[in-house]
Amino acid sequence: MIATTLAGATFGSVLSLLIARDIPNHELQTFQTGIAQGQILLILDIPTRQIDEISQLIKNTHPEAQIGVVKAP
Repeated sequence: MIATTLAGATFGSVLSLLIARDIPNHELQTFQTGIAQGQILLILDIPTRQIDEISQLIKNTHPEAQIGVVKAP
């Protein structure tokens, strides 16, 4: 019973991923050129109170990084 449940959950997860990967994310279209050129897009979901701290950590480690902040509505 447990094996069947796990197999079903795994199959459902894999199937969902295969379907979802072909759905375009319009918010990411802005970054497609840079990604195609080998640049890295790092997306973080962090609490608003930590934005400055995390941004500074990234700047200290990777001064070449371009940081943009989008706050959820």
